[in-house]
Amino acid sequence: MLLQQRQFSQAAKVLRQLLKFNQRNFQALNMLGAALLHQGELFASRNAFIKSIKINPGDPGVHTNLGNLYARQEQLENAVKSYQRALSLKPDMPDALYNLGLTYRKLDDLQQAKVQLYKLLESVPAHAPAHSTLGLIYQVEEDYPQALDHFDKCLALDPGSIIALHNKAVVLKLQKDYQAALPLLLKVVAINPQIADAHQNIGSCYASMGEAALAQRAFTQALELEPLNTSHHHWLNQLLWVEDSDDFLKSYYRAIKRAPESHFLRRELVYKLTLADDFDAAAEQSKYLLQHDPSNAMNYKLFGVVLRKQLKFEEAVKTHLQAVQLDPSNLLCQEELATSYLSNGDHLAALPVINNLIAQNNLHQGYVALKGIAFRIAQSDEYYALFDYEKLVLRTVIQTPPGYSSLAEFNQELQHHLAGLHLDRRQPLDQSLMHGSQTVGDLFESSVRVVQLLKNSFDEQMQAFLNQLPVDDTHPTLSRNTRNYAYTGAWSVLLKKQGFHLNHFHSDGWYSGPYYVQLPTAIENEAGKQGWVKFGEPGFDSVVPLPADLIVKPEPGLMVRFPSFMWHGTIPFHSDETRMVVALDIDPV
Repeated sequence: MLLQQRQFSQAAKVLRQLLKFNQRNFQALNMLGAALLHQGELFASRNAFIKSIKINPGDPGVHTNLGNLYARQEQLENAVKSYQRALSLKPDMPDALYNLGLTYRKLDDLQQAKVQLYKLLESVPAHAPAHSTLGLIYQVEEDYPQALDHFDKCLALDPGSIIALHNKAVVLKLQKDYQAALPLLLKVVAINPQIADAHQNIGSCYASMGEAALAQRAFTQALELEPLNTSHHHWLNQLLWVEDSDDFLKSYYRAIKRAPESHFLRRELVYKLTLADDFDAAAEQSKYLLQHDPSNAMNYKLFGVVLRKQLKFEEAVKTHLQAVQLDPSNLLCQEELATSYLSNGDHLAALPVINNLIAQNNLHQGYVALKGIAFRIAQSDEYYALFDYEKLVLRTVIQTPPGYSSLAEFNQELQHHLAGLHLDRRQPLDQSLMHGSQTVGDLFESSVRVVQLLKNSFDEQMQAFLNQLPVDDTHPTLSRNTRNYAYTGAWSVLLKKQGFHLNHFHSDGWYSGPYYVQLPTAIENEAGKQGWVKFGEPGFDSVVPLPADLIVKPEPGLMVRFPSFMWHGTIPFHSDETRMVVALDIDPV
């Protein structure tokens, strides 16, 4: 009775008195372990469960409770063994099945998690938490229809389930159905206004709908609840940046002033100051970190980037060497060290670092991009084998999609649709474009006909290109040519006057590239090459001149695809017109 009333301290006292008279009372030991577990006395709780099992190993309840203890201690493999022992004694035990499913989910074994949860639903069809957890698993797997189905089943059984309500809204948001997601999120905060993540998701919906003021208010509410949450700071300041607000980054300064020891938040501030090209402020904050948190390698990694941006290449190398010495296994620090070596023109020092990075992850496009620059500085023929533009780059005009009299007519409708998705006043802070905007989310998740026709046109051309592209085990791109692929992201970019792309590579792809929807007349200026695409020039400064070694003139309807590691950017254009493209990444399957 006391346990049911959650009077755990009093229950423990009574159970200990009872055990003085009968130390082999396994039921009392099990209940004592449960009471102690609720009180956080984990060592004593485990002892009670183990004693109970030694006396009576056939009780599935105590094995389940011991599994709960291990799960709380993050000893997940031990938790699995305890739950499995309970189920060997009672195969349909609901608590053991549910908690085993939860534990497999924590272990990222989603298939086994689903197996246990579906077993549970066979015997207890009205188990609302099982449906909610299955919804979360399908959400992670991006099977949104199944996720929504399970969230709906949970809510039918338990209309007040805030978790199911919130996560259903998140899935709808991921599907870009902001109008459906928003009322659910507002209902969540009406029930419990203390859920900061719900306020953040409300802000995300409003931002995607072009309601900047409402979005800012929601992000601010999330921060008021969790003032040191880096995610809330990130989304608020992304919004403030694209809105060109004077409040940009002020939330970081306020939080750091209240909690100066929050070095993780100051690191985020340094990162964003660097992205915003405020290198002096970034250096000031970095020096504070080096003084007050000198053993953290990431502080040196961030400061080294600032120094490199300030063209202090030798200092950047020294600082990144310190980062690697503090954390030799940190691949981010190694990558920045290699980049600083290349900025300083030292390809001999850079190559061993780059080769070690590739040995750790040979699919990382950034590592291959750096290796290409090392080959180029060395004036090695290996560079031309790696950056074989003639063989590796696709340049083709797509066929006019069905239902349109011309490609120009199709592009006009596509442009009209995409223009409605460009809601921001300014480019995202962490993207390569300058003086423009980028759509949010995966464009190809849209069911709009003109978008799907564009995707189909891409597939026709790309499949033909891959079918004739050779396979070569020595080349990082050709070695992965399965001739089958899947899209990992698609988006639209709108550049305005003075707009351009910084030199960059695509970290999340195998092949990447743009499709040109609409172009300014300045493109026709052969001498200035305004708005043209350049290849081969890296995204960092170097003491060695590394100009573009291929420049491509865009044209409406042109589809370009290139290996994702290839450095590329655009030349600014100076007319009052706009330049609209659809860009994407694909991976082999």
